[in-house]
Amino acid sequence: MKSDTTTQPASTHPSYLRVFTMFLRNALIRDMTFRSNFIVEIITRAFWFTAQLVLFELIYQSVNRINDWSRYEYFAFMATGMLINAIVETFFMPNCANFSELIRKGDLDFVLLKPIDTQFLISFEKLNLAMLNQVLLAICLLVYSLWAPGYGGYFPAGYHLCVSDHHCCFLLLQHDDYPLQHQHLVRTQPGFV
Repeated sequence: MKSDTTTQPASTHPSYLRVFTMFLRNALIRDMTFRSNFIVEIITRAFWFTAQLVLFELIYQSVNRINDWSRYEYFAFMATGMLINAIVETFFMPNCANFSELIRKGDLDFVLLKPIDTQFLISFEKLNLAMLNQVLLAICLLVYSLWAPGYGGYFPAGYHLCVSDHHCCFLLLQHDDYPLQHQHLVRTQPGFV
């Protein structure tokens, strides 16, 4: 007698969220193996972040503007650069360093045969969790700078909130020294400077 129950075949595509969570878990285990090194790296990065803030805070105590940049405008610019750098160093730099080793040892062939997107696997396999501290600090500085007293929640001069056709939000820096090339692609939100 034949059974009417049919089973759904297992998906041949892995869950990218589960794989990324596994990468995150492995990075946490790797960093917790050497806890003191992890803590020292976080403290060192926080120190350099604070040193940059203190340096420019001392400068802005003596002058109100540097080449037409106010304190909050410069801190927003600095935070944006730090945020981009921290994201790249958290997710991509550990894997870029490992990519040439995969080629040299012949392990890239093994990676190419796995049933997952090769670029995803190569780009996110190793994470530098100590840099997440830098990401959080840069976000805090950016929020502080953009919603600073006197701005009332508006973006500082030179920053525009831009929305693409896919509804992705970006902060673009437009200053007199760096004009935006494709202004027809950008729609500035009303109410922003």
